[in-house]
Amino acid sequence: MVPSKSELRDAFESASQAQHELDKRVFHLNALYETACELSEITQPRKIMETYLLTAMGIFGIASGLAILVNTRTGQGYLAHRGLIGDEAEACERSLGLIADDYLSQGQLSQHAELAIPRPGADPGRLPADTTIVIKQSIDSSYAVLAAFGHRISGPPLADADAAALLNLTGTMTNALAHHLFNRQIEHLSAGLMRQGVDLQEALRQAEKARANLDRRVFYLQTLYEFTAELSPIIATEKLLETFVLTLMGTFGAREGIVLLCDRKSRKVSCACRGASTGRKWDLEEVEKYLYRGFQATEYRRLDPMSIGFIVDPQAVFSASEMNFTVHTAVLFTVDDSLLGLAALGASLGKPGLGADELELLRGLTASCMVFLKNARAFETIQALNEDLGRTNTDLRQTIAELTEARNQIRLLEVAKSRLKQLIQREAERSGRLRLSDVLLVLFTSTVLSLAFNYSSPNGIPVVPEVVFQAQVQRVDVLTAHQLISRGEAVLVDARPPELFQQKHLPDAINIPAALFDILYPMKLGRMLKPEQTVLVYGRTISKRYDDDVAQRLLQRHEHIKVVEGGMGAWEEKGLPVAP
Repeated sequence: MVPSKSELRDAFESASQAQHELDKRVFHLNALYETACELSEITQPRKIMETYLLTAMGIFGIASGLAILVNTRTGQGYLAHRGLIGDEAEACERSLGLIADDYLSQGQLSQHAELAIPRPGADPGRLPADTTIVIKQSIDSSYAVLAAFGHRISGPPLADADAAALLNLTGTMTNALAHHLFNRQIEHLSAGLMRQGVDLQEALRQAEKARANLDRRVFYLQTLYEFTAELSPIIATEKLLETFVLTLMGTFGAREGIVLLCDRKSRKVSCACRGASTGRKWDLEEVEKYLYRGFQATEYRRLDPMSIGFIVDPQAVFSASEMNFTVHTAVLFTVDDSLLGLAALGASLGKPGLGADELELLRGLTASCMVFLKNARAFETIQALNEDLGRTNTDLRQTIAELTEARNQIRLLEVAKSRLKQLIQREAERSGRLRLSDVLLVLFTSTVLSLAFNYSSPNGIPVVPEVVFQAQVQRVDVLTAHQLISRGEAVLVDARPPELFQQKHLPDAINIPAALFDILYPMKLGRMLKPEQTVLVYGRTISKRYDDDVAQRLLQRHEHIKVVEGGMGAWEEKGLPVAP
């Protein structure tokens, strides 16, 4: 049966319409593909939405549109628009949170793009008033996408196929945004991991540094403990210095080391040296010169008793020829006013110099050694006092024995005197008169007995005064003595007995009677007296020359001894003050 013209025309129109639909579908698919390729290369969310709007509005001929990426929890996000009036765009920008509340509640969102019914006569300040199409889709639990379009420029409203294509295009944009968000999360996580890795590395570095510092401090404390334990049983100064220099060299890895100790009171120098020439003899003047130079180069130029000072630039202070090695570290220490010391170290093995912690350890070791040096000196002083006391006891026992023997001799002489007296009386009675020979005999006998008694007594009176055989002590007038005392160049000694000293004496005078000289001198004067100071002695009475006696004893221990001419009487005549 041959179809009619009308049937052929209807079939042709159906075929044309199908071909048109197919071409439009192909066009939509090509546009969707090209858009997907273009969006895959864009990394900024606003740029993705702008590209989506341009593509959708161009394909379907829409006059205006906007796309929103919103964080549904915070109400913040991005907005892209095309064809909107400026006021409408700004209103939508301000109302992102309200738009999200109206259209993007998480319970109403799908994982796929879907159409939403726009609110009739959209609220001012939210979506534009001419909105005809609203598409929404959830990206994840936090983000969602909303697209809104106005009327088409021409032609009928969007058909179902057009709406499906627009939904697919929106899904493509959503996938691109999801990919961007995922990449951003990955980047944030990577940055966070990198920061954590950097923080962890820094923490490990700090932990290693702290452990190294802790190990170093433990080593320092252990060194101090072992050094103190090693010095505890040592009471000899020379042995202390020997242990000190060996500990310093071993602790700091020094090739050479020396410790010099100057006792200005006893004018003695002690030395311990390792790694350099040890046969050198150090004299007091040379060591005092080094100590003075070191004092001028210390950190604070002030050293109190039991204090320590590091010498700045020791190589400039001590030459290699003086110490027999190049000094890299030097410390000056003061035990008391008369006991000074110097510790010097050469180059350390593998290190240019000592660090701050090592210098602090050196300070601690030196402080410990100073304590033991002070104890050793006190022990040596006690030993010397015990020896002096032993000698004094021996002298006292000998004196007691001599007194006992003298008392026996006196008793015998008294008996002889009594018998001789009786004999003389009998002879006088027998003769009846006194002859010159008898008088001479009596005088001779009395003289012999007196000399024998005086010789046998330990406290006898010398026949010839000792002053005749002693060197004359230098005299000084009162005004000169007062000037020496005012300048601090002299020490004043009162040689009179304590009862006279308490009644009246010169200001700042030290009372050292001749009878108690051996006991009071080391206690009151010996410790404080400096070698360069002058000792001025005064105090004599009509019957006793106490000043000459004490001055002669002082000359055995000190060079600069002078007697104040005229004593206290001349002092008062010049109008100078006296103490009650």
